[in-house]
Amino acid sequence: MKTAAALPTEKEISPTAGLDLDEQCALEHFYGLDQSAALRMFRDDADVLHVYLADFVHMGDTAFDYYLPALAQYLEGLSDERFVEEAPDAANYVLIRFSDIRNLPTPLEKLIELIHNRLRDIPTELIPRLHSRLAKVLASYRQAEQADATNRLPSEESKSS
Repeated sequence: MKTAAALPTEKEISPTAGLDLDEQCALEHFYGLDQSAALRMFRDDADVLHVYLADFVHMGDTAFDYYLPALAQYLEGLSDERFVEEAPDAANYVLIRFSDIRNLPTPLEKLIELIHNRLRDIPTELIPRLHSRLAKVLASYRQAEQADATNRLPSEESKSS
């Protein structure tokens, strides 16, 4: 079993050993980084949501669990304005991995709790921006659901009719 201090291996970041292009990106960005280095990477890159958060969708479970506390720490340190911009997307990216959100791993539950608690304290003047950001996340989910419904194969029952 991996200790909390052990860095994720290449295989833990990219379970397909680099055959999946998205996992390759996660491997390029995270391999060899400890949590402190990942936190610095998040802070140093203004495009964190479009680059590193997508990696959370594709990296292996062990790497996901390892780097999630660094993401939580990053979000915790943001100003209210930046938090309103980044937290909805962060929640979206990490939740994409789970089809059943009733059984979330503890680190992810803690991240969602952090976002929830922080959102309760957002200044009133930022609420409209927050609503806008959350509406975009919801719209992307609805578009994905519609695409899935359109791309589903007909059931065997309807084929035989």
